[in-house]
Amino acid sequence: MIIVSSIPSVRAETAESSPHQGIDSPYPWQNVSTSAESLKRSAISLDESRFPTNPSELNPTGDTGNILPATPPPNLAQQTVPPPDAPTEPLDIDTTEVSPGRATRSGSSYIGIGGNIGLGDGDTALGEGSFAVFSKIGLTSNVSVRPSVLIEDDPTILLPVTLDFTPAVTDVTVDVTEDLGARVSPYVGAGIAISTGDDSSVDFLATGGVDVPLTTQVTATASVSASLFDDPAVGLLLGVGYNFQ
Repeated sequence: MIIVSSIPSVRAETAESSPHQGIDSPYPWQNVSTSAESLKRSAISLDESRFPTNPSELNPTGDTGNILPATPPPNLAQQTVPPPDAPTEPLDIDTTEVSPGRATRSGSSYIGIGGNIGLGDGDTALGEGSFAVFSKIGLTSNVSVRPSVLIEDDPTILLPVTLDFTPAVTDVTVDVTEDLGARVSPYVGAGIAISTGDDSSVDFLATGGVDVPLTTQVTATASVSASLFDDPAVGLLLGVGYNFQ
């Protein structure tokens, strides 16, 4: 391969070798030789073997531009990583070490606000529309207490203890987790419902719901609670909590 230098050589040939003999130009750039001998002397010889000729040499990385970037890692809050001390069987209850406020296998402890929607005919704040302040306080790796206050004319206090699960406990939560791309962890429990006002009472409470971590700091929750005997009522609670552990 011959590459001609971009800087022309100043005419050094004799009048016999120049096709323009006897013509002097006032412009220095015109006083150049275009003879074959002059161009040959000003040429630069390059070794063609030093230059790559096949695709693998031209692109040693092998990147053809058709490879999509790797999928970013999922949010850590959306990964199902049970605590190391959690029982492997879903219904085994961990009572080995109580540490209030800890994370359980369904996620972090939290405090939050939301709304309660009464289902059916109930005379307490549980069975009517009400504002809710609630929390989850982890006790062991899979047991929590979830106190909440439903604020209406006569507030109702709910004090359930729940058994927390990972998404793999049911086919439904596994499917929902895959569809949403976020962990859906169920829980079930029981406790007491304390209704206040003129007809105050303490009633048996059954509850069940799901926790859905949205970020490392925020968890959404939904639950259905029912008081069963003295003042029967059913309520659907929806809310968002701030994770503190």
